[in-house]
Amino acid sequence: MKRLILFLVLILMLLSGGLTACNLGEPACLVMPAPIPISPGSTSENTFLPPGTRISFTWLYTGDCLPDQFRVLVSRISTSPYELGFDDLAVLDEKITTAPPATIVYEDGSIAYSMGWDSGVTLPVGLYSWRVTPYSGWYSGERSEWADLIIFDLCDSHDDYSLAPRLIYPRYGQTVSRLDSGLYWLDDNTCILPGVFQAQVSEFTYFPAEATIESPKFNGTYWQVTGLNYCTRYYWRVRTYFGFYSPGPVSETFYFDTASSDGRPCPPDVSEPSAPTPSSPPTAKTLDHANCRAGPSLDFPVLSILPAGNQYEIRARNTPGDSWMVFDPSINNTCWVFADLVEVFGGDTGLVMIIDPDPPPLVMPTETAETVDCSQYNTDQNACNANQACWWDSSVPPNGTCKNK
Repeated sequence: MKRLILFLVLILMLLSGGLTACNLGEPACLVMPAPIPISPGSTSENTFLPPGTRISFTWLYTGDCLPDQFRVLVSRISTSPYELGFDDLAVLDEKITTAPPATIVYEDGSIAYSMGWDSGVTLPVGLYSWRVTPYSGWYSGERSEWADLIIFDLCDSHDDYSLAPRLIYPRYGQTVSRLDSGLYWLDDNTCILPGVFQAQVSEFTYFPAEATIESPKFNGTYWQVTGLNYCTRYYWRVRTYFGFYSPGPVSETFYFDTASSDGRPCPPDVSEPSAPTPSSPPTAKTLDHANCRAGPSLDFPVLSILPAGNQYEIRARNTPGDSWMVFDPSINNTCWVFADLVEVFGGDTGLVMIIDPDPPPLVMPTETAETVDCSQYNTDQNACNANQACWWDSSVPPNGTCKNK
């Protein structure tokens, strides 16, 4: 009889929800808002870290229910690398249980929890992104925004920064379904210089200024391109600049295709172009040995000497049209050569981009005042006083003398 009563009590408790621990593993938190990354990456002061720094992460959490765990993902690109098929670009991916959080109470009475995790790892020089996701049991909440993390060691000179950006996504020849596709690339240099990247997208195999979509110049390795068309082939590359004007290494060129709007195969392109489509960029052939400079004037230093008879791909011109920016494989970089020293072949030079680098600052010579021999006015006080470099000393006998000031 006692066993029957105990069994009935258990049944009643189950029906009334009295045994909440037996809810078949249902997560304790069902609503978990996105955490807010604080460090590194919330300010420029905590974004740039020197090599050898042990990486610690902090974030704020504002949910009413505290998660059991958080998942910290550090990636070489600002997206989940698994979604793009790049497992090797995830440099850190762990679920962790944080220490008891610190409670922050704001003036309006709202509450946030400050949380952190010391990963215990150091990272090589490079650009990284990280985010954090709350978990309760098997259930995941909203993921945080990506925050930047840059391990930097300044290069001693431009020569130390020699590797061009490595294009990651879209892959060479890939078909993408979205017209707002993200472009991703990597910087594999072991040091960094104050500089920026600029992504370029064109329907041509090179990049005419009038038909190229360009990103702003910035120091990230991701750009979401817009303005693309369905069923179109696009070519893309990434340029680097030291500062905002001095050109640096340029990536190789990839192409990708956009899918149709309805998922069907794209029809073959049978339309005739309204104007000849350039198939290759123009080239410049040196008529004699020529200096190739960092900019389009004698104010810029010489970067390379181009041997006579060699041909170089033209990448840009200046506004006056008296200089070409060419790519010199011997230095794996671009440089400027005067137009009258080369002969141009192929392509439409009217479509190449126009760049006008600022000249380097001039070092002006210090002006020295012209030396005046005031003794020539010893017999003429009026002439002495009229010269600003001289003064009349009346104490010198017999009648005074003219001296330099």
